[in-house]
Amino acid sequence: MKKIIALSALAFGSIYLNAQSFEASLGTFRLLSAAPKVELMYHIDDYSSANLELRRINLPVSYSLASDPISQVNTEARFTGFVFSPEYIRYADPGRFDNSGFYYGLFLRAKSMQTNGLQITELGHTTDNDFSQKAFGIGLNVGRHRVFDNGLTFRVYAGLGYNLVNNIELIDGNSSYISDTFSTGLISRTGMMLGYRF
Repeated sequence: MKKIIALSALAFGSIYLNAQSFEASLGTFRLLSAAPKVELMYHIDDYSSANLELRRINLPVSYSLASDPISQVNTEARFTGFVFSPEYIRYADPGRFDNSGFYYGLFLRAKSMQTNGLQITELGHTTDNDFSQKAFGIGLNVGRHRVFDNGLTFRVYAGLGYNLVNNIELIDGNSSYISDTFSTGLISRTGMMLGYRF
């Protein structure tokens, strides 16, 4: 996975040297979450851009099974790790500003994550359920990119993908509905980003 990340960084480095402009943005990695992420975008030409998402994962775990209200998760548990996700974006029809409007993109995603203090209580019995995930996937994104006269930008997007590599290690030896969900390999990618174009 380190080779894949290094090659992706090299490719995006060469794109940066040829970019006509770039922008930086900060936002959330889920439309309904306040967890922050940073994205750097390089505009290759009027119709295409390269985007790089960098995100540190540090989120509390709090889930419950709708089908089993007796199940609960220790709310002191956390997801920790990082995500590195390069993306190629193509604009369908730029408006008044280049590199704006509706777009679609192809993204790669490298992810390293683990849970800490994950305990699940079912019917009064508590088990330790920590696990880790190392994954590399690919997917498709669609979004809308708005550019304002003062250089501010706003983007909203959503996408789906699949992990080609998805290693789940059960640290405590116990699987749960949470580790089972991550082992499916499906990727959802959403964001709401506010940025500035240089």
